[in-house]
Amino acid sequence: MSYENFKEKYKSFLSNQSSNLLEESLKLKEEQRDDEYRFNRVENNIIEIFTQMFDISLKKVKDTLNWKTELEIVYLSFFEKIPTAWHTNLQNCINHGLHEEVHIENLKINRAESLKQTFKVMLEEEKV
Repeated sequence: MSYENFKEKYKSFLSNQSSNLLEESLKLKEEQRDDEYRFNRVENNIIEIFTQMFDISLKKVKDTLNWKTELEIVYLSFFEKIPTAWHTNLQNCINHGLHEEVHIENLKINRAESLKQTFKVMLEEEKV
């Protein structure tokens, strides 16, 4: 798979994830399931953040022989930087007994980890 094909494949994955959550969110809103609606929106925001980070990564990485390694380094660095604050917030929320906020921070951390793992698997498939 080429740089362009991988780029489109991963962007399609992100887009599908976002679309599915938005569709589910609309149903939850119609059913007046406000908490679940808000939680879905949080997860979708995480997808949007990492979609933007992927776009930024693509601008930094050129279509060269080393694009896979370069993209892995650049994009995965965002998964180290961004969730750091979420982990701090999670611990603060746990310490203060803020159960809903704990759930939200866990949603953010788990969604980011899921995106990171999918990216790594897709990139590894590309390296084979």
